[in-house]
Amino acid sequence: YNEAKIKVINCYMEAYHHVYDRNEKAKLAKVVLGLAAARPRHNLQAPYFTGTYQMETQCLLSHYKLIQALTSYQLAREREAIDILAEDSEDVFGLPPPPVHKHPVSLSGDKHVLI
Repeated sequence: YNEAKIKVINCYMEAYHHVYDRNEKAKLAKVVLGLAAARPRHNLQAPYFTGTYQMETQCLLSHYKLIQALTSYQLAREREAIDILAEDSEDVFGLPPPPVHKHPVSLSGDKHVLI
């Protein structure tokens, strides 16, 4: 459960590092703190806790896969937009230099997030 929670928190922390707006950073910090404080729910009527514990772990892993897919999609669209802007503007004053295409780097260490 805790390993799945760490994966989800790392995805949110990576997004946190790329946000510049104070309000958005505060919202992401609130989400991260909520995840850090989250505990697995237990069904007290069930004879064993393992079933609900496994379900909670699967919920966190599904959350992780969703956040990972959304982040990858967003970054792919941003890279496409930067490539389009870079094609149209060769050495134009005031615009950023053209992108250097390298392998993306993930701050959280998960290479699937940024591919």
